[in-house]
Amino acid sequence: MNPVVDYFLFCENVIVGERGRFTFANVYDEVYVLSLPTVVKALFVAIKVGLPGAKPNDKLKFELKITNPAKKVVTKSLVQDFTVPETKFEGATLNVEASFLPIDMLGKYRFDLLINNKVIHTKYLEIKDAPEDLVL
Repeated sequence: MNPVVDYFLFCENVIVGERGRFTFANVYDEVYVLSLPTVVKALFVAIKVGLPGAKPNDKLKFELKITNPAKKVVTKSLVQDFTVPETKFEGATLNVEASFLPIDMLGKYRFDLLINNKVIHTKYLEIKDAPEDLVL
């Protein structure tokens, strides 16, 4: 099996439409903060992974590991256990609310997607000092 990440996004919300299609509200890759420590009040991680070569009934464990700029693991939480269906499917979709993420320093937070304990994709969310003229 060779997982292929179709998308890996940070956004404020994931909305599921009537036909199961997703809308991603306010996609971003950097966040401005007024002070530390803080949390990002609206942070979802939306991921879609194609699983070519996966066999029906294969059991997969998806995890999201988050590391701060000082390389300290902030969280490694089980996202989802997944069993490959016997029917044709497009891949696995994960929408994880990460508003719990403690932000205690500026810099790039690393988000690793793991399948069965192997990192298959990495994405960074940059935390920056808000400019003085930022209007909220």
